[in-house]
Amino acid sequence: TTDPERRRYAQLVLFENYVAKNDWMHAEAIWPQVSQRYTDAGKIDWLSRIALAAANSGDKENAMRLWKKKDKEALSDISYLPYMARQGMTELLMNYYSDLKKSEPQSTIPDKAMKVLEKWAREFGPVTK
Repeated sequence: TTDPERRRYAQLVLFENYVAKNDWMHAEAIWPQVSQRYTDAGKIDWLSRIALAAANSGDKENAMRLWKKKDKEALSDISYLPYMARQGMTELLMNYYSDLKKSEPQSTIPDKAMKVLEKWAREFGPVTK
């Protein structure tokens, strides 16, 4: 379409559908074009969702890469941790936050994240995919 607003809207719909279908690669590819359409909080939410889409698709390595990308924007937002844990990411995330605690000892976030992950593991047990 030639109308710039319609094109941006179509990109947004396409992006959200990619995420919904766990097609994280295509979602990540158009993220730079659609990210400016979201508020700062919305950007963090969608970055978390892209990471979760990678985890849902079974690509743990890219799920971690994308989670770290989200953390560069908002380390304190750990709201998607239980969803990531459900997809078998608990061990990788525990290792990540353990390393983060060592590299950033002043941050309280690694301890908070590990508590969430430990609670998940106690209540639901390990999930592997």
